[in-house]
Amino acid sequence: MCGIIISSLSIPLASSKFVKKRGPDLTNKIKFNNINFEHYLLSLCGKLTKQPVIEDNILCIFNGEIYNYKSLLKDSVSDIFSIVYCYKKYGEDFVKYLDGEFVIIIFDFNQNKIIITSDIFKTKPLFYEIGEDIIISSYESACMKIKKKDNYNQIQPNEILVFSLNKENNNRKLLSKKKIFEF
Repeated sequence: MCGIIISSLSIPLASSKFVKKRGPDLTNKIKFNNINFEHYLLSLCGKLTKQPVIEDNILCIFNGEIYNYKSLLKDSVSDIFSIVYCYKKYGEDFVKYLDGEFVIIIFDFNQNKIIITSDIFKTKPLFYEIGEDIIISSYESACMKIKKKDNYNQIQPNEILVFSLNKENNNRKLLSKKKIFEF
C-alpha cells in the first residue's frame, strides 16, 4: 500500500501524518503546475521509483501493484511506467489493459483533464473532491485537514472518472464516468 495526497491548496503537516505510514520506503513531495503532490511509497515490485512520474506533461501517481507490467512494457523497471505507457497508447481506456490492484490518478496537462480510476474490486481507498479546488487522498481524514466539509467522494470499484482540469464558473466539471468492464 502507498499513501497519496494531492491538492491545489497547501497541504498541512497534520494531513501528511495520516498518510505517511502507508508508505515507509520513499517519500516525495512536489509542486507541479500549481498543484501539490505527496506520495508515500511502499515498494512492492520492480525498482524503487519515486512518484509521481511525469512524462510529456502527463503526471501519474498510484497506489497498488500492476501484476502484468512486464508483459505490457518489456523493459519497464517499475509498474508505474506501464501505466503511463498504456495511457499514452490507449487513452482513457488504458486501465482495461492493467491486471492488478490499484487506484490511479493521471493529470494530463496536454488535454487539461484528470483521470481517477480503481480496479474492479476497489482494493485501495481514495477520497476526492474536484470542483473549485482539487483534493485527493488515501484517507478522508487527510482531506478534512486540507479543507473541512461534511464528506468526500470515494472512487467506486471498476470506475473511470474524467474531470476537466480547467475551471468553468469557478468549478471543474465531470466530463465522463464509465465502468472499466461491464459484467
